Amino acid sequence: MSRRSWIMSKKETTRHTNNFTEWIVCTAEPIGTVDEPHFVKMINGLNPSYKVPCRQTIRKLILDGYKMKKMQIIEELAAVTSRFSLTTDMWQASARKQSYLAITLQWIDNEWKLRNVILDFRYMPKNHSGENMKNVVMETLQEFKVAHRIFGVTTDGALNMVKFFELLVMEMGVEKRSFSRTTQFTPESNTFWNCCAAHIVNKVAEVAIKKEVVTVDKIRACVIYMRRPTIREIFLATIKPATEDLKLPLDVSTRWNSFLHMVESAYPRRHELYDYLSAQEGAIRDEVPSAEEWIDMEDLIELLKPLKAVSVDFRLSSPPISTWLQPNWNFCELI
Repeated sequence: MSRRSWIMSKKETTRHTNNFTEWIVCTAEPIGTVDEPHFVKMINGLNPSYKVPCRQTIRKLILDGYKMKKMQIIEELAAVTSRFSLTTDMWQASARKQSYLAITLQWIDNEWKLRNVILDFRYMPKNHSGENMKNVVMETLQEFKVAHRIFGVTTDGALNMVKFFELLVMEMGVEKRSFSRTTQFTPESNTFWNCCAAHIVNKVAEVAIKKEVVTVDKIRACVIYMRRPTIREIFLATIKPATEDLKLPLDVSTRWNSFLHMVESAYPRRHELYDYLSAQEGAIRDEVPSAEEWIDMEDLIELLKPLKAVSVDFRLSSPPISTWLQPNWNFCELI
């Protein structure tokens, strides 16, 4: 292949650069990737005539793309004849303990399709007070020109979120009155608050698990002990009939469904675990759940199963439907 056939036109170069920028954004790659020698070498090997853009160029393309997309969203929202529902939640990055506020808008478009868009994902270094969150959300709603068209707000049930809603309604009332002459939505239209159903499910599960905290701690201690490689091998040798399948996952403190997974995995082996651990030396003998405690765990498992099913439904719905739980309160009778 001649060198001339490698040369790319300006149009082709622009297209490849746009695709490259899209790859950076959609895969959350660091912008510094463009300076990585092996990456540059790979691109040059594919086409020597294409020069990888510098990080300043990529940064500018990303920002320009964001501004253009933002204007497109503003224009699309302006064309919607219905009102909007707002969902917001605090999220913390576990590595650096940095907090972010996610702001999502939902609506039914003119073709009666349920739509949603993330308006912002804002870093929140300040105190997570209702006032600070209200200021951030209100600023975002004003930027997208929808502050006067919000009729529903969904958050979790934390006290700061309740206060946030109270303050937001007051400020949106001022916004609605200022638009009363130009908008078809009357300034007297009420804005309602809805507690996130997934948050309610999480709280119910936490309360149920807390009631059995002593037994829960015992099972967790046994699982930690049994996950030691040498202990696991010795225990497997005692099981009749012989098996190599011993899955005892350890739960995560912030995820109640991981606790359910741990207990469900340990429950079928409760008799073997009791016989083996009761014969061991040391403190682990005192951590072995009794038969009565395992009966309590069986009841807890049956309680948490429908909660898990509801959580899965929430996760699979697109977009998430936070009010789905309201007609389905029957599982609360199990408590």
